[in-house]
Amino acid sequence: MKKALSILALLCALFLLLASCTPYQGDKATENGVTCYLSNFLGPGAFAAYYEWDGDPSHTEIEIPDVCGGQDVVSIGGFMGTGVPIAFAPVSEDLQAPVDKDADPVEVTFTVSFGPAVKDIKRIGLTGPLYIAQNGKNVAVSPRYYMVARPGNETFYTENGHVYLLADHSLVTDIPYWDGAGEE
Repeated sequence: MKKALSILALLCALFLLLASCTPYQGDKATENGVTCYLSNFLGPGAFAAYYEWDGDPSHTEIEIPDVCGGQDVVSIGGFMGTGVPIAFAPVSEDLQAPVDKDADPVEVTFTVSFGPAVKDIKRIGLTGPLYIAQNGKNVAVSPRYYMVARPGNETFYTENGHVYLLADHSLVTDIPYWDGAGEE
């Protein structure tokens, strides 16, 4: 009886371990400056994880590729390994610790377009500012997003830079959207 219980406990532990794993285990590819994590045999396709930004405020157009590493990009943001959340955001090789931690971040609006295969938006944006070296000093950047669904997406549509679900016309929240000023 003890042996049967031990085997049952081991099977339960293995099941829980497998259930906690996501289809994304670390393989990645980059297209258009966007790095995507590729799914293993458990997943439906790749998710867009980050955009390598050069820090130039005029280089803020981000096109999420339709295909990355041979897989359709089905999500913006996602979960790695045992469920670690990865938010889609711009990153910079020039990431620096800030000189003035009390300085207000400069808002920069990124235009993010995504294709028809995207069926899920997990999370977009950093929880804090992005620090970059610019003109010999460190600058805190607070990214904002103007979203554009490219034609053919059957899950989302966009209006004035905001993302809505086609099914019920509800706004997709948890995206630090642009402030709405300026022209569309």
